[in-house]
Amino acid sequence: MFPGSYKQSAQTARHMTKKSIITLFLALAALVMAGGAGTPCARAENAKMPRAKLTVVADPKEAGRTEGSGEYAMGAVVEIQAFAREGYVFSRWQGAVVNPTDPITRAYAGSEMQQITAVFEPIGFLLTAGVVPAGAGFVDGAGYRPGGIAPLISARPAPGYAFDKWEGPVAVPDEASTALKAPISKPTSVTAHFKPAITMITVTVAASPSGGGAVAGGGQYKKGSIIKVRAVPGNGYLFDGWEGPVVSPGFPETAVAVQKDAHLTARFIPDKSLVRCPVSPAGAGRVTGDLGAQPVGIAAKIKAEAAPGFRFVRWDGPVAEPKNASTTITPKSGQIARATAVFECAR
Repeated sequence: MFPGSYKQSAQTARHMTKKSIITLFLALAALVMAGGAGTPCARAENAKMPRAKLTVVADPKEAGRTEGSGEYAMGAVVEIQAFAREGYVFSRWQGAVVNPTDPITRAYAGSEMQQITAVFEPIGFLLTAGVVPAGAGFVDGAGYRPGGIAPLISARPAPGYAFDKWEGPVAVPDEASTALKAPISKPTSVTAHFKPAITMITVTVAASPSGGGAVAGGGQYKKGSIIKVRAVPGNGYLFDGWEGPVVSPGFPETAVAVQKDAHLTARFIPDKSLVRCPVSPAGAGRVTGDLGAQPVGIAAKIKAEAAPGFRFVRWDGPVAEPKNASTTITPKSGQIARATAVFECAR
């Protein structure tokens, strides 16, 4: 090899060695950058990177909830969400978000603390209806109602109760079915008051036969009442008992426990007494007419007829016309009606 050629080769070798060293260094650096981020040292470095605080809130607070609040690496893009509660609907985002009208969107974690607000709007206004006393009834029409109208409400009593009144901003407080006094524009409460129902029971009272006597005590009464009924026999009749739910069927005046509609009948029977008309002297004649058991209080017709050789003289007893052979006698209750036809010999 010539001296000049040797010198050129040495220079070329030195140049290639320097280039190789640089290439190797760059390769090692790339390897460290690619694979060394997960090393403890790298993680420690990442922890020291600047972070930004993102706060996501609901407005109004009771209308819903949000997700996405936290601390993030500065410059990160974060997913945030809004969830509406019953009676509300998501309206929009306030703050720097990708899509302000989508309840699921993304926000940028900037260089400083920032707040994103999920705005909710009511589907309607809550109309709350209470019942007093508890369990005494029901209310139809409560719940979330659209604004700008006066909702209709209706109170329905439970068995044993009756509607009493409304408490609250209603149009007609003493009617079970009514409306709010004005269009609903905010959460509103009303209360339906009930009271124990007064059940009226009808009791009818009649006489049998209809002319046998008088009855009293029929009418309308509160359920559970104790009432009295009375039967008074008419002329010539006796009380014979009650038909129906009375306490003492055999007494003209008795009590009735009013639980349901009832029909009572007072039975009467004719009051009869014996009518007897003997003849004096025996064999001098005979008596015909209403003899034997006859209705009390009703005049019984009697007639004295003389036997041959005798003539009628008079009646001895309570007759209407003692000197008249044809007359009447009126039986009295519990007594025998007796009248004697008196004859004498005819001359």
